[in-house]
Amino acid sequence: MWKGNEWFAGRSKMAFPDGWDELYEKWEKQEISSKEFMEQSGLKKATFYNMLTEYKAMLKEQNDYLKRYANADWP
Repeated sequence: MWKGNEWFAGRSKMAFPDGWDELYEKWEKQEISSKEFMEQSGLKKATFYNMLTEYKAMLKEQNDYLKRYANADWP
């Protein structure tokens, strides 16, 4: 599919489901299982794990950014 001057192939990226942040926190604290997370978010197994990998990468990037600029000397 052409968009502007670029070629895009494959599926469109799926947005994180509503309530993802709260479910992720519960899952991290082991209050809910992966299966419960998937059921409550309405995701299939592969999509769930792909989104989980993406979300963890986003959190790491955010934490790295905050660490880098938290101690920066701003004028």
